Amino acid sequence: MIRLETSESFERRISSVTSPRSRSGKTRRRSKVQNQLMDFSNRIGSELFSSLVKRALEELSEQSDQDRTTAMLGAALIAVAEVLRIQTKQGSDVSKLVDLSSRWLSTLLEPVAGEDTT
Repeated sequence: MIRLETSESFERRISSVTSPRSRSGKTRRRSKVQNQLMDFSNRIGSELFSSLVKRALEELSEQSDQDRTTAMLGAALIAVAEVLRIQTKQGSDVSKLVDLSSRWLSTLLEPVAGEDTT
């Protein structure tokens, strides 16, 4: 399962994804907050994915794997769009939000891309 890492290596890997933040003496506190946010993301992301797969198997059992995957991706993208809609309504640039999401996906899928599927 894809998970966010709470280590410094993950912070280095995503430095190009997140916006630069000012460097101050609050690094330790920020690290603790980031770990809490990543823990939340891992737990809830796993729950959402499990629920998505369960519902797809229940409601789309007659469909091919490819069709189920397409439907699950569509559902996941609607959830992402709903999250981004909140920021968009608050004046954030849609292009930047989409770019950020794309870079996060690339970062999260990077370790999976090199896995042996045999």
